[in-house]
Amino acid sequence: MPDKQTAKKPKKQREPAPGTALDSFDKKRREDLIEQFAKAEKTLEDAIDAMNAAMDLKRRAVESALDAYNGVIADANSWQEDIACSIRDFIDGHAEKWHESAKGHAYAEWLREFEDQFDEAYIEIPETISYSLENMEELMRLRNEAPADI
Repeated sequence: MPDKQTAKKPKKQREPAPGTALDSFDKKRREDLIEQFAKAEKTLEDAIDAMNAAMDLKRRAVESALDAYNGVIADANSWQEDIACSIRDFIDGHAEKWHESAKGHAYAEWLREFEDQFDEAYIEIPETISYSLENMEELMRLRNEAPADI
């Protein structure tokens, strides 16, 4: 039975020289960061998915309101056309001399106001938020030991 003096002590694991490899602290920190990236990415993806779902509901409401608004514009344009026809008929019922008069010019100007149609409203509504994330977990795992040849 070996005495205490001759018993072999386990070899102390030597830390690599600074700058040549990752020490146990750095490896642990890297693993913690990888875990944090995974959680943060999941949280971000869930938040974007929730926003996209909410945007879908709101987009449909905006599209419906826009359709109603443009329907009123179409009605207004139809009304303007009716008025323009009445003014045109009134102008056409007068002699050429009247057309050249101040009153004729005033009616012609008034007619142009009603002939100018309103444009439909257009709103560009984004479909969803799109994103592209780098695979940070994989990139962190690639940050490993120093190359063997240095």
